[in-house]
Amino acid sequence: MARDLYRAIHKAMRADLFEVSALIASTDFGEAGELSGLRERFGGLAGAMQHHAEVEDSRIHPLARAVAPDVVAAIETEHVSLEAELSALGDELSAIEAGDGSWEPAHRLYLRFNRFLAGYLLHIDREERELVPAMSALDGSVLDAVAHEDYEGPVAGLVAAVGAMLPLFNADDRRQIVEDIRAVRSDEEFALVAEAGAAALGPAGWARLMA
Repeated sequence: MARDLYRAIHKAMRADLFEVSALIASTDFGEAGELSGLRERFGGLAGAMQHHAEVEDSRIHPLARAVAPDVVAAIETEHVSLEAELSALGDELSAIEAGDGSWEPAHRLYLRFNRFLAGYLLHIDREERELVPAMSALDGSVLDAVAHEDYEGPVAGLVAAVGAMLPLFNADDRRQIVEDIRAVRSDEEFALVAEAGAAALGPAGWARLMA
């Protein structure tokens, strides 16, 4: 099967988007502590989404442009509009004052965020339906090298990411992630990843994955 650079990360992003949507819906905007927690969680989501778009633009699109230039151009245009809307949502959230006595600003934000979510789901669906098949024509070793870059940063960050993300994925996704990590990390570093994986999945779950 051809390498899919989008499948796992898009699953994680969908989970993040739905989680933030539910948090906006349930936050008591009259409570300063809850509003602060929502702002922090939204900021984490926004940072992750901006980083993901930058990775696509700098590492994936230069390769994909050789096989699907029109699709890449459309996706990069969508990146600009989606990032602008995400920034506007952050500004709107920052402008809401705790305890102002009105439910309307919170509800407007909730509706606007879910319109953004709907547009973003269509965006990543386009990447999966149009770019992934086109990129299957590229050299598999080149795509493997791009995938491996995701696991070459500081080991502490990788350990934290593995612990948070592995439960989101099915067995096939988990095996691919573990294989990619093994390809770029030392035995000592992989032992730290394995410890985090066992904590996240349970010892039996990790053992099944590694069997």
